[in-house]
Amino acid sequence: MVAIADTAEALLPAAAPRMLRYRQLLSGARFDPAAYFNSFARWMPFKLGESKADAAIPYVLADELVEAAQQAAQEFLALVKRRKEGEPAREVAIYLENQPRRLPPWRLFPGRLGEGSYLASVAARALRMDPLLDAGLVEAWLSRGTSANLFVEQLHALASQALETDLNSGVDLPYLYVLTLAMGALVEDLKQHAKTAQIRGVTYDRLEKALGFLYYVTIDELFDRLLQPLPGRGLPFETESYALRVRVAMNPLAFCSIRKSVLFNDLNPYAISTPWEATLEPLFADLLGPDSDPRGIETRLQKLILSESGLAEAALAQGRLAHMREAVLAFLTRFDAYDANVTASLVSSASRDEDLAQLPRQSKELLAAVAPLSHRRLGPHEAAALHNLREALTGEADRARLVSFATVGFIAHALDRFVVEQLDQARARLRDRRSEFSPQRRQQEYDQGTLYRFSADGLPFLRSASRANQGHLFIDLKGFTQRTYRAKEVVMAEFMRSEFYAPILRAARAHLSTPGADGQPALTLQNLLGDAAVFSGDVRALVRLARDIQQHLAGYAEKLRVRMGPVAAEAEQRMRTVRAEADDAILKLQTEQSMIEAEMARKRHLPPAAQEELLWDLYARRAFALEKRRSDAELSGQGAEVERLVRAESALQQERAALTETLEVLTGAERQAHIDERICAPERARRAEIQREVASFTENTRVMLRALEEEARSASGFGLEAGLFVTYGAAAERVELDDPGFGAVRVAIAEKINEAARGTARSAPIRAKLEALLERARARKPTMELPFFVYVDQTYSFVFSPELTALVDAAVAKKDPAQAAEASRMLAEGVQHDVARMMGKPDPAAPGLLTVLNDIYNVGEAFSEEALEAFLRETRATRFAFRRGFSQAELHPDFRERYLFTDDAIQLCISVPLSGDLADTLIFRLAGHVHFRGFEAKRATAVYELLRPNSGFVKLLAHHHLRTWLNDARSGAAMGRPGSNPG
Repeated sequence: MVAIADTAEALLPAAAPRMLRYRQLLSGARFDPAAYFNSFARWMPFKLGESKADAAIPYVLADELVEAAQQAAQEFLALVKRRKEGEPAREVAIYLENQPRRLPPWRLFPGRLGEGSYLASVAARALRMDPLLDAGLVEAWLSRGTSANLFVEQLHALASQALETDLNSGVDLPYLYVLTLAMGALVEDLKQHAKTAQIRGVTYDRLEKALGFLYYVTIDELFDRLLQPLPGRGLPFETESYALRVRVAMNPLAFCSIRKSVLFNDLNPYAISTPWEATLEPLFADLLGPDSDPRGIETRLQKLILSESGLAEAALAQGRLAHMREAVLAFLTRFDAYDANVTASLVSSASRDEDLAQLPRQSKELLAAVAPLSHRRLGPHEAAALHNLREALTGEADRARLVSFATVGFIAHALDRFVVEQLDQARARLRDRRSEFSPQRRQQEYDQGTLYRFSADGLPFLRSASRANQGHLFIDLKGFTQRTYRAKEVVMAEFMRSEFYAPILRAARAHLSTPGADGQPALTLQNLLGDAAVFSGDVRALVRLARDIQQHLAGYAEKLRVRMGPVAAEAEQRMRTVRAEADDAILKLQTEQSMIEAEMARKRHLPPAAQEELLWDLYARRAFALEKRRSDAELSGQGAEVERLVRAESALQQERAALTETLEVLTGAERQAHIDERICAPERARRAEIQREVASFTENTRVMLRALEEEARSASGFGLEAGLFVTYGAAAERVELDDPGFGAVRVAIAEKINEAARGTARSAPIRAKLEALLERARARKPTMELPFFVYVDQTYSFVFSPELTALVDAAVAKKDPAQAAEASRMLAEGVQHDVARMMGKPDPAAPGLLTVLNDIYNVGEAFSEEALEAFLRETRATRFAFRRGFSQAELHPDFRERYLFTDDAIQLCISVPLSGDLADTLIFRLAGHVHFRGFEAKRATAVYELLRPNSGFVKLLAHHHLRTWLNDARSGAAMGRPGSNPG
């Protein structure tokens, strides 16, 4: 293989720079392409998405950069049109208001542009990309004063700032890499101009490809020149891999929309043809098997080609064309003005392989024409160009070198196709907000630190805005679905308007005139849902709103008590009727069961002879019944039924014969037990039916009573029951959409809003546990009640293994007592093992059947600990707060006579105005700690209930204890006791 030397004299394949980058990339250990190209998002200071897999980067490019790029694209299309359709007539051109820029003649040599200049390098690379690109057109497009030149200047400043930002972070930031991806997205958007262009003889696929390749070489040359000085800067960290990632990301296919057409032109970035690619593709796939090392793929492919004569000849033919084109272009760059005939011959052949293949036939004339150049004093570049042209025309190039020309282009194209798929995925992580947001919204997002703004104005790409915290209140109406089912939508809509939406909004509106701590309105309505509302703002205003909502709920309950008294009485009467009917029906079934069991006992106490006589009498009755039914079927002409009954009679005879044989070999107690089982079979079957009927009737009655209880409860004053939860944390993000069909749409997103929504749950298992405890307490004292409205507790549930599930299903389906007993045994053993595991005892046999459920039952006003602490902190200047913990035994006996306490220890946080007015006391009770669903990775949330001031518990507390506790706390604060005031 011919090494690619970094010298001016070497004649290199067109794709040599790409292959040099890939050789560097593959020279180390194996790497994960997805991680290499797609992991950049996790390095960014701000990102969208909840996980690494869906992380995305919101960004916007500077307006002046985008506008310059768009104008440059339009100017390019205008230049192509002029090149293809001719310049405007002279007499027309002089009347044009804006005279078009001079378009140099079509040429393939950039030498006049100044050797080594940026413009000359872009032109030299562009004319190897696409037949529509020539050095004259590139010069007109990119020269000083054009939009393309302005675009390059702005991009240079932007890329320089991105590079320096990355270097200042120790290349931990990937801003330049992100900018590279964004450039591909920008050029993709510019293709819309090519779709509307009308140029005679030029299709869209040709236009978009030429436009994309021109921007590719323009940006790639710019970025490469920025990265070249890095090794000489002597930075204390490694920059080679940083630069390589950016260089590899500058992929020509990333700037081409119709990638399958890249090789349709003979002149393309890889200097290979479509047939040659089709020939090597299967060989390349075999060489890149799952166990092969990609680092040696280039050498292995060249050896394979040279080992097969057919492949070698095809490679030599392809290599000669690529070598010839590079030799021609190199010669024209140095000697375009030497001889007009030589220049014309070479220029006319460079774009088409067919014409290039004919040049050796003119070699004698061409070599004779350039022979005098040998006698001149030439520099190394000119001498190399002349030598390479002679070598190409005479076919003297080394075979291995020609094969290298053919394979380098193919491998570069194959690797580019693979890498561009990774780059597409990486680019999909970018969220360009230009088309989504208005300029004002983009500025707002940037100011908030949620948008990357790529501009060369010296401002940071991402602002580190201090994100203010705020409170979030979520209120959820309970029983909304059942109430809608009963009342229907129209009635329910009016109910919600008058008794839910309007009162809550009215209560919240009272706080709009009072600004919060940050100068913003104290409350913001984030969402109003079918049965819920969300407010955000100052946590002090949210506490007041929670109390206002309490008062409204209490007032509505009292109004219902007055209005719905007869309805409640009727519901109570219906409940008594259902209970009485259920008791009567169950009593009848139980009476029948008792009679059946008495009959079974009578049969068992008959003498053995009488039992056998009864046994055969049962068979005779069954035979007689079958015979009668068969006769009736024959008389009515039911042929199928007759056949079925004949089979049944035959089966009964066989059963009786089998029983006779069995009894002949049995004696004593075993024979007696067999007879007992047979003569009691009808009673046993009916008893099982009765037991199933009793169980079903009991369950149906329970469901009906629960529904009637809910109806009675609703009618008696609890018809507007809601759970409310207040959290405190990062301010909500507002997503604003302007949809042409649905208009302005606003959505508020905040982690703490989600947490507040979870906190309004009413856990059915916890409610069932509370009701069971209350039912037991009322059995001893009927007046007992629960003191609170928010409970946090844990219960247990079973998660059956597949084996246990199958066993239970089989037992139920087959009514098999043995399988039922086995299922019970497995369940008991599993629970025993799980309990041992929960006790901290290592038990490898623990199947994980038992699951702990930690949840909340909230029909009150709950606060997270963060919200409570924020309230105490913000009211420190006006209120005195203290904590008090006690056991229920320390409370006055009146409490224990009236309330059922589920926990012995009670923790309160009490906030009193500095004036000492106990009427404005706020009491928060620690309800417990809960892991909300979706927040399992965080520590458990401490939940406090804001006790209702009109509740019996608070009234008793104020009567018996509150003043004493307040005096104790104040004297403790005065004496400097630690922890007396948590605020």
